[in-house]
Amino acid sequence: MTGKLITSKLNPIFNELKKLLTSKGIHKQNRFLVWGEKFTTEIANEYPEVIALSIIGSKHIRPKDSYIELSNELFAELDIFGTNSPIGAALSKALAFSQGKPFSLHFI
Repeated sequence: MTGKLITSKLNPIFNELKKLLTSKGIHKQNRFLVWGEKFTTEIANEYPEVIALSIIGSKHIRPKDSYIELSNELFAELDIFGTNSPIGAALSKALAFSQGKPFSLHFI
């Protein structure tokens, strides 16, 4: 997938992304969302196989890699921290075993 525009709250892809806001959704899909331009860029540079795609709003520049473009209203629902920067959708198992580098996420 290079790019896909989603404008409806009823879209099944959007609903799957929204499930990633819950621990149950993260565990079920083995994916998680990454917020913040700096953090997302650092992970993409250090572990390129981890960021599966970028989630952007209509106001963002379209990336070269795979992305999903959401209407600004839908993007705001996923941008729970109000970063207003693209969100990364990361593969949790790929991160855990990335290039033999130890990496773990600890949740408080």
